[in-house]
Amino acid sequence: MKKIFTLIACVISLYASAQQVNGNFDETWVDCVPWTSSNNTSVKGTQPVDWCVSNVIGMGGTGATTIASQSTGYNETGYAVTLTNTPNPIKSSQIIPAYITLGTAWNTAKSSLLGSISLQDGGTYGGKSFSYRPDGIKFLYKRSHGTADADEPAVVTAYLWKGTWSQASVPGNTSYVTNPSKVTMSNRERNILDMSYSQGGDVTNTDDAKLLAYLKEGNNKYVSIMGDAAEWTEFTYDFTYVDTEAAPEMINIIIAANDYFGGATAVGKDNSITIDNVELVYNSSLSDLQLNGTTIEGFSKDVFEYQVDETYADGSIGFSKDCVGGVATGSWNSETNTYSITVKGDDWSESNLNEHTYTITFKNNEGDNDDEPEIIPVAYDFIPSTTTPENGATATGVSFFSMQFEEYVNIDMNQSNTVNICNENGDVMTTGMLMNDMLSWGKGVKIQFAETLASGTYTITIPQGLLGNNAWIESEYQSGRANPELKFTFTNEELIVVTEPTLFTPENGTTIESISQFEIAFAHAFDQSWEPEVAYPAIYDAEGNLVETITAANIAWNSDWTVMILKLQTPITTEGDYTFKMAAGFINLMDDAYNTIGQNSEFNATIKVENGSSINDIATEKDHVTVYNINGVKVIDNQPASELNKLKKGIYIINGKKVVIQ
Repeated sequence: MKKIFTLIACVISLYASAQQVNGNFDETWVDCVPWTSSNNTSVKGTQPVDWCVSNVIGMGGTGATTIASQSTGYNETGYAVTLTNTPNPIKSSQIIPAYITLGTAWNTAKSSLLGSISLQDGGTYGGKSFSYRPDGIKFLYKRSHGTADADEPAVVTAYLWKGTWSQASVPGNTSYVTNPSKVTMSNRERNILDMSYSQGGDVTNTDDAKLLAYLKEGNNKYVSIMGDAAEWTEFTYDFTYVDTEAAPEMINIIIAANDYFGGATAVGKDNSITIDNVELVYNSSLSDLQLNGTTIEGFSKDVFEYQVDETYADGSIGFSKDCVGGVATGSWNSETNTYSITVKGDDWSESNLNEHTYTITFKNNEGDNDDEPEIIPVAYDFIPSTTTPENGATATGVSFFSMQFEEYVNIDMNQSNTVNICNENGDVMTTGMLMNDMLSWGKGVKIQFAETLASGTYTITIPQGLLGNNAWIESEYQSGRANPELKFTFTNEELIVVTEPTLFTPENGTTIESISQFEIAFAHAFDQSWEPEVAYPAIYDAEGNLVETITAANIAWNSDWTVMILKLQTPITTEGDYTFKMAAGFINLMDDAYNTIGQNSEFNATIKVENGSSINDIATEKDHVTVYNINGVKVIDNQPASELNKLKKGIYIINGKKVVIQ
């Protein structure tokens, strides 16, 4: 396993890095709100954008500790992150471990009346959505130790996975005397890496859950950095892949100024690490280059030109790529007597720069002349491996059609890329532009429909030779592989549109004393749309002035996820008429498989706020009551005050006083 610690002045590397980890820390830092299972909202320090540092909030702010600070970056420009193991200001024997992660940092402990600490644990859960397959990680660092533990290592771990691990009953806050509150935690690092833990209950995982790659040093799933480094030093380390075929869904990186997995007692006071320019490494080189089964003399991955004293024969060249997710392709040029191998890193579709080409020059074959080389005709067998929707399938609300290929796919831009979408009679119902699908790493194309389709069965036809592989585009459509005529059918079912919820409280037209929240439900399972162009629900006064927009932070659900609860930050108590508005498309209706089958239309409701006395005020004044409704109809005539409990919500005149019952 490659592990490199190099003074930065000496670094020469083939690697190119994708900008998928925001690792230069130069953007303006953001507030750090340490996560706790008790839903902390208080700020403690700042942290780099897209990262989380292990600052702690303590017990309601008591014992809050900052472990991360800004320092001057590499080459005296921008920012670096300095992580320092720091004593708790209330209990100096308790050293807060300093680390930074793409996930969420957390910690837990219980303090007794006598000041002893128990149930200590912490770490990281979650990470960053991610679909590439990097070959390694690198960053720059400086390292120093305090006097408490001069031998403590810094620890680096990074890992990629798919699926979800869930651990029940994980305590996630610091408490005094009582036990910390517990939560079900998703994708805890120790669960993914199959490591032991001191706190938490049973661990379950989805059927597809799998650790795909990690940093391996000996038997450890992490790497240690020993000693001090007063000058900027480069850390480079390769991932060990458990599965090179599966596509990752998540990544996490953790860099700690301490023995991260060693427990609370293994944290050395004032030990520190400063980091900058954290990057993922994508190799675009060969690990071996062979002629007739033997490595070419003088081969090195950073040497790109070779000459051999032999004539070329088909199958004589063999090669292996030094990258997990990248692609290596070879081709023979009889005009120049050269064989070329191009290696593209797995980030090539994003950067279009990370590639290297190796060239082997052969001696001329006897009898060679200047005749034009034979051109191998195009093979019209380039077909997609999958489509969305699938060919012949039925789907709801289809607005696009996409095709995914096993190779990089190209479009012949000399032809029209407008595709017709026809009904069963062959009539063109709408059109779409065939374009590259940026989410498919260069191996997919997509047709976005110009208009919404009604329910029905449709056919899409792709003309022969509109799509092809790299060899096809590089030969200017003279050889390689291209598509035959392709026909796909699918059945579209229109989205359901619901105009009214099955539940809305307070009810439309209701008069109440104040408004603090709304509850809404529909006849189908549903979820928030999350489309950025769809406005959040809002409430307006009688003049049409915006009173409050209810954002995602104030949207919750009941215990069985059937009722959406929209909470106001500030309850409305001022008398007047108010209108609740929910934009069309804010709700997605779901089937049993959580597929979207419909949306809501625009929904408005009017609520009147009117203040009055309370039932308790009236009930304590007299034992018997007489009650009229708002229309003047007597509904209770000199009855015991207990009869008030039978009244429905509304406004009443009770013993001559206006009362609002909610």
